[in-house]
Amino acid sequence: MENLPAGQAGKTAKYFKYAIGEIALVVIGILIALSINNWNEQRLLISNQETIYKQVRSDLIKDTLNLGLVIDHWEQRNIRLEKVLQKQFPKINIEFPTKKEDSIVDIYFGDIAGTFSHRIQNKGYDLIKVTRRLNSLKQDTLSSRIIDFYLKNEPPLSRNATTLIRKTQENIKFFEQYSWYIDWLKHRYNKDAYIYFSESEVYRKKVASFQSSAIRNYLSRLIKYNTEAKKLITVIDTYSFLK
Repeated sequence: MENLPAGQAGKTAKYFKYAIGEIALVVIGILIALSINNWNEQRLLISNQETIYKQVRSDLIKDTLNLGLVIDHWEQRNIRLEKVLQKQFPKINIEFPTKKEDSIVDIYFGDIAGTFSHRIQNKGYDLIKVTRRLNSLKQDTLSSRIIDFYLKNEPPLSRNATTLIRKTQENIKFFEQYSWYIDWLKHRYNKDAYIYFSESEVYRKKVASFQSSAIRNYLSRLIKYNTEAKKLITVIDTYSFLK
């Protein structure tokens, strides 16, 4: 290859230096763009995590507030049914009951033929499941703990609630055979109904079955869920970025 003239060789060297400089600038630009993109993705990921965890906390707060009322309801119901089992049914003027006494039959009928359940707030938990499937949520200790909490508590509570509903439906179906059933539906006092609830051994057996298979299991699950939910709220509150 013939040697290039000195002037042309100098121009070629300058061109290569310029080209290398341009390439370097392009590479640096690409690296900066990638870095910014990664930073934006990381910031978005953190923002999504904060939003989800705040939703979980909000759900748990609502649950614990509502559960206080639900637990109290079932504890009071359980106390009344225990009195039935102990043959301590409230005494009333059977012929001319007062308005307060009149309501007793309604209450005790409803104790094994009515439900008062709690629906778990799980919007945050659902978000965690979806984002994990999409690999857009960092699988950190907190998300794992939240998932573990719901997996341990939600299914058994749901099963107990289903059992409770089934038992009440069975009891209603059973009571339909009695002549006083229509009066109960219309909230009318019926002496025969009072005699049945205060003296019937069949009713006491229904109470025993309902109490053991439904109330005690469901109530214990409600209390457990409430206790564990409060603990999880405390854990979430230790994360400074959620405050």
